[in-house]
Amino acid sequence: NVIDTKHSGIKIYNKVGLSTGFVSDVSYLVDTANNIEYIISGAILSKNKLTNENNYNDFGIPVLQKIGSYIYLNEVKRKKATN
Repeated sequence: NVIDTKHSGIKIYNKVGLSTGFVSDVSYLVDTANNIEYIISGAILSKNKLTNENNYNDFGIPVLQKIGSYIYLNEVKRKKATN
């Protein structure tokens, strides 16, 4: 599942990097309704040395989206410490 930011009130600010064989992303996510806020970064190196944009869109970016969604959903479920 990919996070639906259009109707959820979640804001994600990110920068994607694409270079020969590498896909990287640094994101800042804010969800005020669930009191969630964090920064995450990730990078993937393909053994096959991705060389065109279609390969990045078919493999690297969807993988990073799924990882980000997994982390967000776990943050929603995680019990937060209270003061």
